[in-house]
Order: sequence, then structure tokens, then C-alpha cells
Amino acid sequence: MQFDYTSVGKRIQHYRTSLNKTQEELAEQADISKNYLSKLENAQARGRLDKYYSVAQALGVTVDMLIDNSSDRASGNDYFFSNQLLPLVSSLSVEQRKMLIDFIELLKDYDVDKNNTKRG
Repeated sequence: MQFDYTSVGKRIQHYRTSLNKTQEELAEQADISKNYLSKLENAQARGRLDKYYSVAQALGVTVDMLIDNSSDRASGNDYFFSNQLLPLVSSLSVEQRKMLIDFIELLKDYDVDKNNTKRG
């Protein structure tokens, strides 16, 4: 299996633009140069894992979200996740993110119907 630098670059750009960040802003937050970020987005550079990790952290996503194309298969959900949920979650503190995860775990136990009955 070959690493698809073009797809990774497109994902980086997609997440960056969905957060309304410029290349300069993201590069600064990821502690890389704007030029290097541009090369990553355009598949003109083969980034190191630590650089992808820094970019992912600055975007509020995981490295696997940048390199795994399984998120492309769920394109109907991508719009909601990338344009609404991701910016909100990215703005939360670590403690708030933990609380959100706990809430989602609780929410999974309940059906979203009229009675909000617990799943068995």
C-alpha cells in the first residue's frame, strides 16, 4: 500500500478551510513554515510523521483522519463533521472535550425516539 500524499494534502486543506484558517495561521499553530504547509497541501513534500501530527493537532483532528480515506466514504456526514462539529470541538479545552466524550457515551445508550427509552 502506497501513501497517498495528494489525498492527505487535500484533507489538510479541507480541514483548514472548514475552520476558516489561513495557511499562515495553521502553519504558526503547527510550528512549521507556511511554505512547508503549502507543499504538504499540494503533495509537493513528503512530510514526516511528527509534522503531520503537529498539523493534525493544530486542526483539532487525529493523524488517522488525515491519512485514512475511510472518512471519504462517509461523505454525507463529512459536511456536518467538518463544517459544524469540528470547529466547535476544536475550540474546547481538553477538559471540555473529555466532558463531551462522556456525554456522547451516555447519549449512545438512549434511543432518539419519543420516549427516550434506554437501549437494552
